[in-house]
Amino acid sequence: MNPGRTYSTGLVTRNIRRAKNEHFGTDPDSLSKFMDLGYGIRNGGGVFKFVTDDNLQIVTVFLQVGVVYQYHSRIYR
Repeated sequence: MNPGRTYSTGLVTRNIRRAKNEHFGTDPDSLSKFMDLGYGIRNGGGVFKFVTDDNLQIVTVFLQVGVVYQYHSRIYR
């Protein structure tokens, strides 16, 4: 992109940190809150399942509150 151009390590680090914060947020407990929400839905009769890849990153989430799950189960037996 810019051959011969040199960027400082601090500049690159700050830009990467800013991009990660914009994408993932700054709350380090957000995954714990998400899992608590999911387990609460599952304990209430709903569906909470997730799939991770080899790096243990969540790639798919199945989430359905209990009322919708019960309705779906009655209609589509």
